[in-house]
Amino acid sequence: MAITEIQHDFLSQCLDDFEIINVNNTVPLSYYRKLKKIISDEDILTIVGGGNTGDLYAGMEYRRGLLMKMFPNNKMILFPQTFTYSDGINSTKNKSIKIFNKKKNLHILTREVNSYQVGMELFPKAKVQLAPDVVLLGENLFKKHRRPEAYDRKGILFCLRGDQEKVENSEVSRQLHRLILENKYEISTSDNVTSYNGEGYEFLKEKLAEQIKTSSEQQLVITDRLHGMIFCYMTDTPCLFLDNSNKKVSGVFEWLRDCSFIRPLDLINLEEDIKELMGMAGECRHRVLKKEFASLFELLNSL
Repeated sequence: MAITEIQHDFLSQCLDDFEIINVNNTVPLSYYRKLKKIISDEDILTIVGGGNTGDLYAGMEYRRGLLMKMFPNNKMILFPQTFTYSDGINSTKNKSIKIFNKKKNLHILTREVNSYQVGMELFPKAKVQLAPDVVLLGENLFKKHRRPEAYDRKGILFCLRGDQEKVENSEVSRQLHRLILENKYEISTSDNVTSYNGEGYEFLKEKLAEQIKTSSEQQLVITDRLHGMIFCYMTDTPCLFLDNSNKKVSGVFEWLRDCSFIRPLDLINLEEDIKELMGMAGECRHRVLKKEFASLFELLNSL
């Protein structure tokens, strides 16, 4: 939801002579045929950024490929992505290679170096570039949802995955459990994924605002979710992160490496890092990323 909101606002600002139309990526596939009737070759298609490009989420990959085949002549921009393709013979991967390389005017933005290298190798016919996750452009969104009382921070929030991207680490769990018991830290749990049963767009915006506020109320967040880390950066919240299965968290962290309050979880320094970061709560200030998005700005300015 954060990606969608920020990408829409960003496109509206950069392409003010275009009408920006959102199409939910869960609409019935029959809806694409209706789009075919109203979209001309001069229209631009953008696909929301994120981490579902590849065979880990084959259903989303199928939809992406279907759009490329249905709109072969339109300029298409994939906003900053993470690629996850399995090694060896793989039908999803092979289909994507064929479809992506056949698509004309395809621009692919990747949000970490590993995905950039994969994109350059698999999709030589596309224009592949590096740019950070688009949520790092969301100064207005995060400022809008911050509250003054959010800086009265307390406790540690655990925002951890429970899906196929989770990496189990029993030693990390054991050490964290020990430190929490010894220091009697106040802890809470959350997740930046919410159930959705078609309640509507306003419902999702409310959930997004709640999650931003939750991040901004913590002394420290421990997370293995990429946007768990990014929400901390944008709300000036100290964070220790663990990597997920395709290492997109550490990959995107490279854009934030000069930030002192976002750190990889290191067992050797774990106790010291927790105490130091919790003491920094309320005093952190993030750097607004601008030059890092140069490739995205140049691309949109060329349209």
